[in-house]
Amino acid sequence: MEWITSRKNPLLTQIRKLASGSGRDRREAGEYLGDGRKLLEEALKWRAPLTTVVVSEGVELPALPSEVRAVQVPRDVMETISPMKTPQGALFLARLPETRPPETLTGDRYLVLD
Repeated sequence: MEWITSRKNPLLTQIRKLASGSGRDRREAGEYLGDGRKLLEEALKWRAPLTTVVVSEGVELPALPSEVRAVQVPRDVMETISPMKTPQGALFLARLPETRPPETLTGDRYLVLD
């Protein structure tokens, strides 16, 4: 597991941008931010395409797929990157799903959600 202490680290800067940004920022980055241990467990359970998991020191990291980057940060650094007033000590980045419509549609009726 990586240990990051610098608040100016590029990963932490990216997380701050996603936490305070808009949907446009998420689409440009191709990732979204999830915050909280319970949400992380659900993301793992449902096989969300995780790229990075960040935990604060003292928080146990759940078993992660080998391709997921695991990072630990001091608690004061977690407070600067978490969008929550009281951070739960775990957050993650996951790839956005592909949203292109199919090239051909079959049937008579269509419902498009955005």
